[in-house]
Amino acid sequence: MWGKWDKIGCSRRRNRHLTGKNKKRDRDIAFTHYHWAYSLSRPVYLKLLQSSSQIKRCKEALARHKLHRNLTMGNMPMTTVEQRLSELGLKLPEAPQPVANYVPFLISGDQLFISGQVAKDAACRVLAGKLGAGVSIEDGQEAARQSALSLLAQAKAALGDLERVVQVLRLTGFVAATPEFVDHPKIINGASDLLVAVLGDAGRHTRSAVGVSSLPLGTCVEIDAILKIR
Repeated sequence: MWGKWDKIGCSRRRNRHLTGKNKKRDRDIAFTHYHWAYSLSRPVYLKLLQSSSQIKRCKEALARHKLHRNLTMGNMPMTTVEQRLSELGLKLPEAPQPVANYVPFLISGDQLFISGQVAKDAACRVLAGKLGAGVSIEDGQEAARQSALSLLAQAKAALGDLERVVQVLRLTGFVAATPEFVDHPKIINGASDLLVAVLGDAGRHTRSAVGVSSLPLGTCVEIDAILKIR
C-alpha cells in the first residue's frame, strides 16, 4: 500500500516545477501525506516521512491546510470531544437509569441506539410542563439541550469514549405541547445545535420533531438517537 502512495507522492514532487504554483504544490503534497497517514500503520508512515527530503515542506503544507481535521470534522480545531465540552462550559450528567422495562442503549454492529432521554436540570429535577401552556420557547430549548447532554452521557457509558462516535445518524425529538403550539422544530433545535457544537460535522443528523399531549414524568421534552460508531 505504501508503495502506491510513495509513487504518487514522488510523481507530484518530481513534476511540481512544471506548474510553478506553490499553493497547488503544497496542496498536492499535503493530500499525499494525508493519504499516507490514513493508509499506513503509524510506524511505517513515520519512517517513510522521516526518510523524505521534503519533510519540512510536507509539515508546513499539512499545517496550512489542516487536513487531519478539515476532512473529518469540518473546520473545528484538533480537540477532543471532552475538551470541547469544557470549552463550552458544559458537563455531562450521570447516565440516567431506565425508569421502566427497557435498556438505556443497545449496540448493533456499527450503530448505537439510545433510548429516549427526558429533560432534567443539573440537580436531576425533571423539567416539566407543556409548550404553549406556561413553558416558553427558550425554556423548551434549554430542556432539549439537557436531553442532548443526557444522550451524550449515555453514549459515553456505552462506548467508554465519545471519540468513537462517527456520526449522529438520527435524532427524534418529542415535545409536550398544546394543540395550538406549532414551533416544535425550534424546541428540538436546542438539542441539534448542542450536538453540532460538541461533535462538529459528526453531530449533524436527520431529524423529526413531534408534538405530543404528554411525556413520561411530565417532562416537556424527550429525545432519542441512533449513532454510527467505530
